[in-house]
Amino acid sequence: MKLPSVNQIAIPLILGLGIPLLLGYPLGGQDPFTTVVFFIIFLGIPLASIYFGLKNIIILTLVNLALGAVLCISSYSFGYRPDLCSQIGGMLGYAYLFVMLIVSFIALFRFWEKHGLFSIIPFVILLLCFKANAISLKMGHDKRSEVFAELLPQYEEAVRVMESKTSGGVVFLKGEEVPEIYRHLAYWIHAKKDDENVLVVTFFWGGGFPLKHTAFAYRSDGQLPPKGTDFRREWPFTERINENWFRVGD
Repeated sequence: MKLPSVNQIAIPLILGLGIPLLLGYPLGGQDPFTTVVFFIIFLGIPLASIYFGLKNIIILTLVNLALGAVLCISSYSFGYRPDLCSQIGGMLGYAYLFVMLIVSFIALFRFWEKHGLFSIIPFVILLLCFKANAISLKMGHDKRSEVFAELLPQYEEAVRVMESKTSGGVVFLKGEEVPEIYRHLAYWIHAKKDDENVLVVTFFWGGGFPLKHTAFAYRSDGQLPPKGTDFRREWPFTERINENWFRVGD
């Protein structure tokens, strides 16, 4: 059975991926420069790698290695401090990964006659990416815990400062309102005393899409409230760090 040519494989993939973006993105009101950069980074490079990867096993292998490296960096960054860039980078990277899995599987048959078992290398690299990304994500989490432990005295100092400000009710500091000496601890700081006079100070550490936050929360009573309470509704994901501190996310 004769295998389809590179053009017969790549052109439908390129059209299938490219046309929706080509039609949809400019209609979103983006300026011409942003649109050009968008297509070069998120469309031109992936589609070029598909086309030339199906022609040359070395190019395909290098592309998959580069994709794996970028995903590992994104996963580590997201594990350490979630933000919009690392989240979107990871989402686009995984979409690209699944496309390249299909391309690498097709290439395995195209290159088999010439390269034999070496043809499976690009496909195996991408399979290993899943495990490598899980490890990178855990390394990011471990680094975050390490940094928190190092900065704990500063967090506790900030708690005392915020406690002195809660006499008038809820205090919510955002951006430039956060004292400069504490901006490396959080981009927002929220402090209040609940109905039982428990001081809760939340240090917003990471963010994401849509409207996702991760934070370090201090509770003066050291208790994790039961499900259904305001604290747990606001922060459905909670993990105890030590006696008074929790890692939380919405």
